Amino acid sequence: MKHHYLFILSLALGFASAASAGQSNSTADLFRIGYFELAPHIVQGPDGELYGPALEYTQRILARMGNPAYELKGYPVRRALQMLQSGEIDMVLFAAKTPVTDREAYVMTDSNIVLLRPALVVKQTSKLAEPIAPQDLFDTTLAYWSGGHIPDLLRHSEINLVRVSGEAVYERGIRMVELSRADAFFHVDGLALRWWLKNRATTNDVRLVPLPIQVEGKSLFSQESAQRYKAAYEYALNAEQEIQSYTDFFLNYQFEDTSVLSGRSSH
Repeated sequence: MKHHYLFILSLALGFASAASAGQSNSTADLFRIGYFELAPHIVQGPDGELYGPALEYTQRILARMGNPAYELKGYPVRRALQMLQSGEIDMVLFAAKTPVTDREAYVMTDSNIVLLRPALVVKQTSKLAEPIAPQDLFDTTLAYWSGGHIPDLLRHSEINLVRVSGEAVYERGIRMVELSRADAFFHVDGLALRWWLKNRATTNDVRLVPLPIQVEGKSLFSQESAQRYKAAYEYALNAEQEIQSYTDFFLNYQFEDTSVLSGRSSH
């Protein structure tokens, strides 16, 4: 089992787990990182421990930073952003670049951890296909993860958006499509959807339709913490990406037990 890799993209199943590493320093010297769950990047294993490709990839980044003393805790998305703004944490490890995160209160990494291609899951018989235009989605019902960003492409009065929240977001959203309760299931993380359909799909009745947009996945600092940590973190991130991108690492990652994976949302 990969031990104590508490890290990115996870709500930690709704409870605040924590880990620290590096030499023994005072709390003031800790690199305090907040994260929230977005399976399958980070998941809870059969033994209750968190693990996943995002966790291990960040261990590489922290090692390149010289393994500073750090603390990582899971929070709901909104709570993590509030804590970053108030100075209670130094960084949110992963967040999509949206109008909510691209504000003066936050400082984003210049480099992307990953470049996301949002996508739809539709029935094989659906008329929806690339390239998708807004009018193609008029008079349709789209299920979407309540914790994710909704791009302008989908924000139209003629498109009916239905929230999917709580646990097992992927399964429930895709199931809504299979049962014709929704015409499509949207998620900002097309990479995760592609993995899900390949490894966890219980039917061949659905397919993936990428949208003609990209969303940058970055780390967020506060104005103050950026002065202290951003340069070293970004240097380490770029150095690791030159060896292997996170996308490649994710697609080649061997999960211990895919039956335990679930997509959860944060509130």
